Amino acid sequence: MAGVVSVVTGHDVRARRLDRTGFALIAALAAAHPLDAQWGLWPADSLLAEGRLAAAESVYYAAVRQHPRDPLARAALGRFLAARGGTRAGAVLLEEAQFFGGDSAALARSLVPLYVRLGDYEALDLLRPNVLSTVERRRLRWLVAHPPEARLRDTVVVLSYRPIGDGRGIGTVILRIGKTELPAVIDPRVSGLILPAAARRDVRTFGTEAGKTLAVAETVRVGPVIFSNVHTVIGTPDDAVRIGFDVLAPYYPAFDPSKGLMTLRRVDRRAASPQGPRIPALYDNNGLRLLVGTRWQLSSTAGPALLLGTRRWMWDWKMGDVVLIP
Repeated sequence: MAGVVSVVTGHDVRARRLDRTGFALIAALAAAHPLDAQWGLWPADSLLAEGRLAAAESVYYAAVRQHPRDPLARAALGRFLAARGGTRAGAVLLEEAQFFGGDSAALARSLVPLYVRLGDYEALDLLRPNVLSTVERRRLRWLVAHPPEARLRDTVVVLSYRPIGDGRGIGTVILRIGKTELPAVIDPRVSGLILPAAARRDVRTFGTEAGKTLAVAETVRVGPVIFSNVHTVIGTPDDAVRIGFDVLAPYYPAFDPSKGLMTLRRVDRRAASPQGPRIPALYDNNGLRLLVGTRWQLSSTAGPALLLGTRRWMWDWKMGDVVLIP
């Protein structure tokens, strides 16, 4: 089983740059408290809540180094890294937490959205214990045989979108599913597609549970971009159409609200991160949270919504930051 340093090298480099005396003090703090907080490590969670991102990251790493076989420490670092853009590294750490005796069912439930975000449905199929419902597993079998993909005509593709700026979402794009065109809100709080009942005829369905039908949209067009086999839920209280930010995020989406243009990029993993002022973010099941001053604020709240609805910005998929474009 791989050690933590080997699976999170990009983030580890940042941690090593911190002052070594300060790192030692933080490591001592981690050792002095029980590993039983929300993400599994009280000192780091507390620092993170206060907006002290670098210090929190150091405590997560220090706890794993001091307690290399502690599943709570390893899971806490995994969840943190996943929320900061290191989805694959986070998934590996959660898998290792299972190996070291962590709560297998709870860790499996945490792994599900990470595998979905990675499009790694083979890993999801092998996940144990099985925390998926019968309907979810039926859809999973389809996605293993028909994995999602995106086709961009060029390295950079420019699309039209309408900024919102009031917290309901990042903006609105036009989706084409079959012969139907639908305005869809780009929403960081959902995953995949959320469609109204009327769209059922245009997707492949796998069954209904809790009033919602699980489906796959085999072809979704957003301008010239084609997304294939997008996991979909049919049935919403307000019949709103939503496309999860996770569908667009791997393509470094950039938004120019004044011109109503969105750019997607087919970027090599080795490419340098975009340049510009950075706003640290956490992106997980709670949605997208931005660090404004010393407070984490959901993108749906007034300040971040106004910022994302009026400033040019780009999502840095590798680092988990909002980058403001000069």
